[in-house]
Amino acid sequence: MGAVGSYLRGVPNSADRDEFNQNLRRAHDGLGPVLPQQTAEEIRATYEEALREDQAHLDRQETIKSLDAFAMGHKELCDTKANGQLLLNQANTMFGEGLHTVAHFEQAYNHLRTKTDFLRIDKTVLAAQQRQAAKQHFETETARTAQRAFNPNEDYSVMSLEEMRQRSDEVLLQEMQAAGERGGNGF
Repeated sequence: MGAVGSYLRGVPNSADRDEFNQNLRRAHDGLGPVLPQQTAEEIRATYEEALREDQAHLDRQETIKSLDAFAMGHKELCDTKANGQLLLNQANTMFGEGLHTVAHFEQAYNHLRTKTDFLRIDKTVLAAQQRQAAKQHFETETARTAQRAFNPNEDYSVMSLEEMRQRSDEVLLQEMQAAGERGGNGF
């Protein structure tokens, strides 16, 4: 079977585990040095750092999605890199770095619109939005006034007494104003 040395192959040699000897053998073979073994605390710190980096990467991706969603809701905001950077910097200033939501960008946008003139805004889209908002407000007020006006055919049994009193006061006020405009008490 073999020589005397075959019995010693299973016996561990402490020099095989020694970092100096390992580096010397690796240098002789043209390889780089052996990295020292990390302690449990170093491994934990490395792992936690990798988790933080992964979370920061995920937060950046979600923030970009939120900024894109915000931009879709604000057609008056020109979709430029400068505007995006301004909004992101303002959100970082207001809420700290990290994950930002559409609500964060909304607040940052309102701050930049009211306090600065840095954002690039499409004036024609903004004017159209303002006209649409005014029209919507007019329609809402008209509907509210029509709803609150006295209607003799309405079923008042489902109304509270307070609501009926408010409506009758409004009708009386309107009649008194009309009479005053006609130049008399109207009787």
